[in-house]
Amino acid sequence: MHRRTLTRLSASGLAGCALAPIAWAQTGPAQDYPTKPVSIVVPFPPGGGTDVLIRLMTERLGALLGQPVVVDNRPGATGSIGNDRVAKAAPDGYTLLAQASIIGVFPHMLPGLLYNPLRDFAAIGMIGETPTVFVVHPDFPATVLKDLAAPSRRKPLTFGTAGIGSPQHLGTERMTRELGIAAEHVPYRGTAPAVTDLLGRQIDFAAFSLSSVLPLIREGKLKALAIHRARRSALAPEIPAASEQGVNDAGSSVRFLLLAPARTPAETIGRLNATLNAVLRVPDVAKGFADRGYEVIASTPEFAQADVAEQERIWAPVVRQLGISLTD
Repeated sequence: MHRRTLTRLSASGLAGCALAPIAWAQTGPAQDYPTKPVSIVVPFPPGGGTDVLIRLMTERLGALLGQPVVVDNRPGATGSIGNDRVAKAAPDGYTLLAQASIIGVFPHMLPGLLYNPLRDFAAIGMIGETPTVFVVHPDFPATVLKDLAAPSRRKPLTFGTAGIGSPQHLGTERMTRELGIAAEHVPYRGTAPAVTDLLGRQIDFAAFSLSSVLPLIREGKLKALAIHRARRSALAPEIPAASEQGVNDAGSSVRFLLLAPARTPAETIGRLNATLNAVLRVPDVAKGFADRGYEVIASTPEFAQADVAEQERIWAPVVRQLGISLTD
């Protein structure tokens, strides 16, 4: 049985670290890898969270690998265009995928997928995480999640997220059921219009990734009720965790990882994992993540692979219960 390992890193905890040489053992045909540029497919438009994190690392990844690392944006079909491209790519380590581990639940939301997230990809390692934060307008009479229950008994509340089937949507559905909050989902095409309506009091509360609204929370334009996970975030330690308020579920953080096509040689996966983790330990990289509202995560390939399966286990029942189909 493989030992699963994850390390959470912060900018402050990396002071003095350097981009050290990497040692790895390789045998067989993959030992000379790489001999040409490596492409990382980002299945979303430039400027999004996944794109930003990858671009913070590409130069250093290339320096350690000895070959250029380029970003290939392939947006469309909720990420499936880029995902499918990598699933069908040669398993040689030259075409990789940047995604979130929520990809594990995609078959339950996207009927007719041409790839299977649990079968067609080999995890390289985790990259980073941004937790979900529940927020309200500063004038809304609530300071903790349970404060939402009483007004919802008079009239169901409305909550906004950046889209149907997003981790924030699924996590809020579980949270409201657990705390007895009657609430109706109002889906938006992205965070910006949802924030606009929350500030305009068109919706009662919202669930966003911390990275997308941390500046608004710090400026006092939004009031945070809780981080949706078992522990507080080092990026905003003043915001209590949902677990401190009686929420016992697994949370709905978005965790990013790097994937390769299935059957990529273990030696190649090993080198990519060692390189990725070395870059994540560079202080400037960790600071770049933190400045944008993300926490660095370094892990083994086994942990990253297991996290994809865990997301499927946690969220597939919720998707089925809600009847979510993104082709509707």
